[in-house]
Amino acid sequence: MIINIATSGRFHLLDLARELEKCGHDVHFYSYVPSSRAVKFGIPRKCCHSLLWAIAPFLALHRLFPKQEWISRWQTSWMDFLVGRLMKPCDVFIAISDLFDYAHIMAKKRFGAITICERGSMHAEEVKKICLSNPDEATRAYAPDWFHQRELHNYQICDYISIPARHVRESFIRNGIPENKLFVNSYGVDLKMFFSAPVDTKPAYDVIFVGGWRWEKGCDLLIQACRELGLSLLHAGSIVNLPFPKDEKFHSLGHVDQTQLPQVYQMARVFAIPSRQEGMALVQAQALASGLPIVSAPYCGGADLGAMLDDPKWVVQMQSLTVESLKQALQQTLKLAATQSFPRRIMTEKNAQEKLSWSAYGKRYDAFLRTIVRLR
Repeated sequence: MIINIATSGRFHLLDLARELEKCGHDVHFYSYVPSSRAVKFGIPRKCCHSLLWAIAPFLALHRLFPKQEWISRWQTSWMDFLVGRLMKPCDVFIAISDLFDYAHIMAKKRFGAITICERGSMHAEEVKKICLSNPDEATRAYAPDWFHQRELHNYQICDYISIPARHVRESFIRNGIPENKLFVNSYGVDLKMFFSAPVDTKPAYDVIFVGGWRWEKGCDLLIQACRELGLSLLHAGSIVNLPFPKDEKFHSLGHVDQTQLPQVYQMARVFAIPSRQEGMALVQAQALASGLPIVSAPYCGGADLGAMLDDPKWVVQMQSLTVESLKQALQQTLKLAATQSFPRRIMTEKNAQEKLSWSAYGKRYDAFLRTIVRLR
């Protein structure tokens, strides 16, 4: 079948496009990722339709006026319009949530396509409540109302919503979305890049956190838990809306290119992500593939990943979003890490390929698409 996939940056949709093309579909990937960069992640050049030429002026304006919301609105609307008008005829249109609205409508109107909204987090209403519950007004943030309403409209106009975890599905059902409209498919990981490698020396840090350092990710809980347990922590990623501690045992590497992350994971004993809202953080699968046991909050998709493992004990889920619960989970996970031999291995290669890889993710998506096309 012919499948159009639309996004802004790479996200997981580039991986989806690559894997669906491998499954034999005619895939067209629309984004403002340069084609030369997209090709480096394995997608054939013939699939790439970069609209960077049209979006570049807005990206330049963002650099000059980073706080101007109108620039984001016009950029989103322009990208949406271009994809809606320029996309090739298709059987299925898949687009990341909140950025595409007109394109969904045009895919249906022009081609009679099945439309799928890709949502990486919980239902937007629940995410909004969580973000606005931040007690610090200075760091409290959520998407402007224009984007929020656009997101909610996406849920209504698309035929299906693709989500990465069971807890995300429950959040949509609680907010009135029919269960038969939801497709749950856990994200994959590049097993050629992330794997259990021999470690010559003892890891320098007890805990690693990868991603934006922010309140929404539960980094305030992580700071307090590590301080009270006397644990060292390594961070890789940008500092967003929470100050990074100046304690001697805390160290941030700043932004790290994905190609360097495999070495970074080997620097710590366990991975932790006590996020208050998440769909399924991609870094969890990366950590597992690298041989690290993980601590996951109830809203990170860790339970779904644990169900894929030969032995689910390597994913320890916090019982609640509290410092005490995080401390207990960290202590339990560090004990597990102490039982490992090197190279660290969480799952067999066969199990990883069949369940945790991007190839497995793509095959599950392919089976879903073939089913809904038959039912139509």
